[in-house]
Amino acid sequence: MKQPTPSKKSTSIAWLAAVLLLAAGSARAQIGSGWSQFSLSGDFIDYEVGGKHFQHSIATFSLPSCWYTKGSYWEKFGLSTADSNRVEHDSNHHFNTGSVQFQGDLVIHSGISQQSVVQDFGGGSGGPICMIKGYGRNNGALVVTRDTSFDLINNLFNGQKVRVNITHDTGAHKITIYINGTQRWSGGDAGTSYSGSYNFKYGLYGSFNAATYTYWENVKFFKK
Repeated sequence: MKQPTPSKKSTSIAWLAAVLLLAAGSARAQIGSGWSQFSLSGDFIDYEVGGKHFQHSIATFSLPSCWYTKGSYWEKFGLSTADSNRVEHDSNHHFNTGSVQFQGDLVIHSGISQQSVVQDFGGGSGGPICMIKGYGRNNGALVVTRDTSFDLINNLFNGQKVRVNITHDTGAHKITIYINGTQRWSGGDAGTSYSGSYNFKYGLYGSFNAATYTYWENVKFFKK
């Protein structure tokens, strides 16, 4: 039986819906406009065993105390025993001018307890100028360490995936955190007196509490 030919009106509606869907996807690509995505170069996995730092290529490996699994668009970071307290993807992109944005989709798992999932490192002897940690409270929460009095988001132990964006404008000395596209925190960086650089790290880092892991996917970096 001959199939009916779609009308021009229905074809136009379908085309418009596709355009709107594409536009919506593009709008979620990063927070704000004027950003250019860039690829990392020289990045590595930074892990600790027995209090000593080691570097590993961006490739799957497993040790008795920590492990890392690399997929096509996702990464898993796991701590197994108290002999390790860190397994992180170090961007190795150091900046002190312009603006940089980190973006990724995160799932945290039970066992996490005040362990960093992403940090904007730099700012002097204090280490990270801004860090988001996974807390066990409220059935799994994300908390910015500059103000631990509130949750950026919670109830994450149900497998919920959360979009995390962090923008760092070095000209304005301002860092802003967005959760699922909504601004949840903003604060200053190290200020004009700081002459060093910053760089992003993400994964799992902090005093060991229990075996656990984090899952990151579609991590991207932008600059302008």
